[in-house]
Amino acid sequence: MLVLYGGWFASEHFGLSPYAVFAACVPLIALASWGSYVLIEKRLYRGIKGWLDSRRAVPVAVPLTRQNY
Repeated sequence: MLVLYGGWFASEHFGLSPYAVFAACVPLIALASWGSYVLIEKRLYRGIKGWLDSRRAVPVAVPLTRQNY
């Protein structure tokens, strides 16, 4: 939404074609969406998954023996 508003502002202020500004905004929005997915959502998923897996891990019982090493 902010990208489109910035594009509208640029088209009004600098007298650019609204169609050209929109054509420039679409790839910018796609790039920002992809970056958000990679940098935020994937890292958050991995972090939460690791945290949950560590909470679910069952501690390994050490067998008791009479042998001394």
